[in-house]
Amino acid sequence: VVLHLSGTWSNGNVVIIKAPNNAGAAAGNRKLTIAANVGGGQTIDGENSIELESDNAAVTLIYGSDNWNIV
Repeated sequence: VVLHLSGTWSNGNVVIIKAPNNAGAAAGNRKLTIAANVGGGQTIDGENSIELESDNAAVTLIYGSDNWNIV
């Protein structure tokens, strides 16, 4: 599954994302990919995307200066 962080964002916006309880290897590797708006020049800590690969994995992102940062 891919979650695209497209749309209009303001500095300081926070997004909290949690993978489902069947994201890990035991459940068939249903990882959650979080993709920045690469066409708009955005990244997530310098990467085009990140992956949550473990059951119930979570990440908090904050938007600033046209990029996402992992908190």
